[in-house]
Amino acid sequence: MRKCDVGVTRAVVIDIIKEMGVSTRLGGLSLVSFDFSLVFFATSTACGVMPIAKINGNKNNNRKWSFIRSLMKLYWSKHFDPD
Repeated sequence: MRKCDVGVTRAVVIDIIKEMGVSTRLGGLSLVSFDFSLVFFATSTACGVMPIAKINGNKNNNRKWSFIRSLMKLYWSKHFDPD
C-alpha cells in the first residue's frame, strides 16, 4: 500500500510557500513550537488557508498576519486560475 503524504490543497500551499522563498517546517503542532513559530495554519479544500492564532487558549503573539494574507491571496488566485 502506498502512503499519501499530503493532500492536494496542502501540496499547492507548500509549493506557493516555496515560490515565495520562505522556509517551511512540517510537523506536529505543540504548545512549545507554537510559542516560537511565526506562522501556523491549516489547509482544507473548502477554506484554503486558515491561520491558527490560538491553541487551548494560548495565543501566538509572534504571528505574521501579512504573510498569511499574502499566502491566502496567492492560493485563491491559483485556485481560480483556469491555467
